[in-house]
Amino acid sequence: AVLILDISGVAEFQKIDGHTSQDTAEINSVINRMKKEQGFILFDIMGHRFATSLGSVICIEKLSNYPIENLSGLDVIQYKDAVIPIITLNEIYNLSSETSLESAFLIIINVDNKNLAVVINEIIDIVYEISMIDDGRFKGESVIGHAIINGHTTVVIDINDLLGRVYKHKFEWIGKHLEQISQIKIS
Repeated sequence: AVLILDISGVAEFQKIDGHTSQDTAEINSVINRMKKEQGFILFDIMGHRFATSLGSVICIEKLSNYPIENLSGLDVIQYKDAVIPIITLNEIYNLSSETSLESAFLIIINVDNKNLAVVINEIIDIVYEISMIDDGRFKGESVIGHAIINGHTTVVIDINDLLGRVYKHKFEWIGKHLEQISQIKIS
């Protein structure tokens, strides 16, 4: 006598999840790919190396392609029919202020549905893992810690937290001010 079992039919009838080890491997592969797609962007500002998550990065542009305008004392650019504030990390982290804007890049980042641009000197690399972040030595605005990446000490920052706070401090008042002006009726 031979017994033939319909395993998938029994599993479906019993409402048992029928993931095989091959399915699990494919799911793990997708998860790992998603982790890799997030990764970290490494960049340089005046000889100082930084790393931050790629999660909110929209694009990287050459600054020389966009004329810098001044809006109520703040630097902005026009990007895809939107006005985007420019933020330099020089003053936040007390870096040398001699940034050459001619060869600079912009990392355009979306924070709370607002695009902001960070001025950097050089894009160094994109890495998918940082083996160890030491959070005990270096402190500062939105500094997660530091790591040795590709043989260089690199400050790892939470760019979303930093830009969100800078936006509220520097740029939010412009929107409120312009909104108040638009409500004034001129007769």
